[in-house]
Amino acid sequence: MASVISFLANNGAPLLANVYPYFSYIDKPQSISLDYALLRSPGVVVQDGGSNVKVVVSESGWPSEGHAAATIDNAATYYQN
Repeated sequence: MASVISFLANNGAPLLANVYPYFSYIDKPQSISLDYALLRSPGVVVQDGGSNVKVVVSESGWPSEGHAAATIDNAATYYQN
């Protein structure tokens, strides 16, 4: 990851993050919350590397059907937080 961050920093480009915590949640629902912490994690990686690379969330979402965890209530919680 350090080489990617270095490349982005040298070229003045942001790190684009596609954040879909649903896929982690269905594997370990007891350890994943539907709050904003998952959106912060890419920024922490960049910051810990000592870089000023900006992080842009380019995609994010939560499904509302198709699995027991893919409910309208869970999607609403995700989007509201």
